[in-house]
Amino acid sequence: MEKLIFNRVFILMAALALGFASCEEEEAKVWGETTVGFTVVDADDLNAPAEVQFINNSKNGESFYWEFPEGYIIRNSVVTQDTVTTAIQPELVFYALPGEYEATLIVETEGEETEHKKTFTVKKPAPRIEFEPLGIVYDDTVTFRAEYFEYPGLEDDVTFSWDLGNGETSNLPNP
Repeated sequence: MEKLIFNRVFILMAALALGFASCEEEEAKVWGETTVGFTVVDADDLNAPAEVQFINNSKNGESFYWEFPEGYIIRNSVVTQDTVTTAIQPELVFYALPGEYEATLIVETEGEETEHKKTFTVKKPAPRIEFEPLGIVYDDTVTFRAEYFEYPGLEDDVTFSWDLGNGETSNLPNP
C-alpha cells in the first residue's frame, strides 16, 4: 500500500515537472521576436525651446540605451546635462534651439543589439504681435508688443520695424 502511494506521488511529481518545463517552452514562443522602435510625440508641432516626449514602442527588449546628441534629458522636471539614458523610456528631452535633430534607441536582447534612429525638427516659432488695451476706442493710446524666439547671445541684434497703419512707423520694441 505504501509502495502504491509512493509510486502515485512520484508519478504526480514527474507530471508536474514536465508540465512546468513545457510552460517555459511555451512562454518563450509567446514572447516572439524583438522589435525596436519609438515615436516622437507631436513631431509635426515642436517649437523651440521644446520639451520632447519619446514613446518606446519596442517589444521583448532586455536592456535599452537612448542617445540624444543635442538634447538634454529632463529628470524630475529638471533639465540635466545628460544626453544618454538606459531608462526604458525617458521622461522628456529638452532642445533649446530650432534645428533638425536625431534620436537613437539601441535595444539588446540575448546579446544582440538592434538600433533604431529617428530624425525630427524643432521649429522656430512664428512671432506673435500683441497689443493693449484689448478693447480699443477712438483716440486711445495703444501699446504693441512682439513675442518672438530669441537666439541665445543674439538678443542685442534684434531690430524692429513697425508700420502702424496710420502713416506712422516705429523702430521701438514696444511702440
